Amino acid sequence: KGSITRLLVTPGLNRCNRFDHRVFTAEDYRLLTMIYSLYSINNQFWANTSNDHLQKLLDRDSEHVYTPDEQHNRLPIHIALDQGARDELIKMLLDNYPEGLLHQDRYGATPLHYCATWNRYHLIPMFLSYHPQTAYMKDARGEIALDHANQYNRCESVALLTDPELTIKRYLDSLETVGN
Repeated sequence: KGSITRLLVTPGLNRCNRFDHRVFTAEDYRLLTMIYSLYSINNQFWANTSNDHLQKLLDRDSEHVYTPDEQHNRLPIHIALDQGARDELIKMLLDNYPEGLLHQDRYGATPLHYCATWNRYHLIPMFLSYHPQTAYMKDARGEIALDHANQYNRCESVALLTDPELTIKRYLDSLETVGN
């Protein structure tokens, strides 16, 4: 813990990996139920069938992964980051809809902005490797993710977002090292 160098060379998740969808904590189920309820007219029904909803949410053809909520224009990945979901859940949402990283909520924030705000720095290299341009996407206030990291004094996130190209290179190099 604590060493940014170690973070940058630590093996990441291979995009081809899949997670066992049955291994979730009670908190994960609560979060998924909450996310799914955004898209339901019958919240009680969704809460009672969270296993079914989880499968639908993670299904590649599920409209719920790429349909924003009406109030804040957030995708499930925005909500999961905001609510502190485990990395495995974030990675599954990303794996099922990587274009969600380009989506801006009603305030113009991308999932990378959320990572910077909440210091989810261990996800930043992976997010950047999918869509490097998100490092330069501005929110409604004209701020990029680096600005959010600086504003909240998120030192690890600042280090990774200061040079996105280097962060991506180190992340991809770490994946190649794992593959050998």
